[in-house]
Amino acid sequence: MGLFFYMLAYWGLTGIWHAVQPAEAKLRRNLKAALHNIRTRLRWDWDILPDERVKSLQDLLDSYKEINIRQLKGPELIQACEQVSNRIWQVYPGVSSSLKIPNGMKISAEQVRDGGKGKKGSRKSSKTENASRPKSDGGFGSMIFSRSGIREFVELFAVVFGVVAGIRGLAIQPFQIPTGSMQPTLFGIHFEDDPDLEIPSQPKRFLDWVHYGRRYVNAEVTEDGSLDHNYSAITDASGNRYGVPYRDVSKPFMPATNLKIGSQVYTFPGDPSHVSRYANIESEDFEKGHLLAKGYQINGDHLFVSRFTFYFREPKRGDITVFITEGLKPSNGQPLNGRYYIKRLVALPGDTVKIVDRQLFIKAEGTNEFELMDADDSIAFERMYSFMGGYKGYSHGRPPGFLTNNDDEYLVPDDHYLMLGDNSESSLDGRFFGAVHRKNLVGTAVMVWWPFSRRWGVVDRAEPRNFSSPPSSMP
Repeated sequence: MGLFFYMLAYWGLTGIWHAVQPAEAKLRRNLKAALHNIRTRLRWDWDILPDERVKSLQDLLDSYKEINIRQLKGPELIQACEQVSNRIWQVYPGVSSSLKIPNGMKISAEQVRDGGKGKKGSRKSSKTENASRPKSDGGFGSMIFSRSGIREFVELFAVVFGVVAGIRGLAIQPFQIPTGSMQPTLFGIHFEDDPDLEIPSQPKRFLDWVHYGRRYVNAEVTEDGSLDHNYSAITDASGNRYGVPYRDVSKPFMPATNLKIGSQVYTFPGDPSHVSRYANIESEDFEKGHLLAKGYQINGDHLFVSRFTFYFREPKRGDITVFITEGLKPSNGQPLNGRYYIKRLVALPGDTVKIVDRQLFIKAEGTNEFELMDADDSIAFERMYSFMGGYKGYSHGRPPGFLTNNDDEYLVPDDHYLMLGDNSESSLDGRFFGAVHRKNLVGTAVMVWWPFSRRWGVVDRAEPRNFSSPPSSMP
């Protein structure tokens, strides 16, 4: 979606720029395009066109080799356009070129034909000359040299869709961070509760959404009522349909959910799964004035993920990696939510890993000693141990998982890689489901393309913010 949005916006803005250009600039651009199309048709049709027509087009192209089209103006430019247009019509009868002369410039054209004297009768001769041409039959030739607005839009959409699909499938895939497991390196979708927050004006809210992906909410019950548990309905995997209190009313880049209390409907930013976590709706009955939610939701970082990185090099420690969860089995027996996860790759096949006092130690295959992972391996490890800006080091897993204490060691199997989240105290990662097979790796995170926060740009470049973040009491 991100690639499609960027590329469509680029071509759309390019089209607008071309539309507002002066008439002469448009003619020059169309003249270049017509000459380019002639070169293309010569390569395609040289074996089916009569020799005299091939020579006619080639002579035309040769005559423009030494001419700087950018310097053509007024009568000279119009004369050149008419010359090329006439030659196209001679070789491809019935085809009208895109070199149409704007009404405001036609007088100059008459002057060109009359040697700059503007003789009477020239306009009539022009009409006679044009009338001698048959109208375009809309055949194959007209598709080459002139296109309708609808056709151009369809072609634009098809090209954008094809390019995006190809890039997404083979090179770059957009990805949204769904959770906070990689904070503070990458932010997922989360809600900042602030009962004292002063909701800004509409223009400020719009700018905050554009820059930071931030959407505000101040939902207070306006009349007594009960939560409507049948406000919407969903169907489970078995085909059973049942009522739920949430209704998803999301739009692209703007997820939203409605709740109904009494006769009133309240809208919250975020999809139902996120709203259920932050909205204050534990009770069944609500009184007027009850605060449902006040604060703002951040939509999470949107990334571009390089799918071809691992075709050119081996995975290395410190890579922020997207992988498929297929085949992974958490130690608690619960299925993983979502097909794609993003974590930091910390250990390679054959590595033996342990976490001691919030630091990660690895004994590489073929060695006898554990070594501390530090800035020499990846700058990310140094940040993890800084206990600044939200980094709190690595915490132990919970039994019956892995790395549950200072002495617990984990051997990474062949063709597998160990993934851990930077937000170690709140991350479902390799400590719970083990290592990830090489075939499950999708690629590495390249850049944050939205929102335009301090993390925007190349992934993993932002230094920790200047505040202390000591670990919690958990090991």
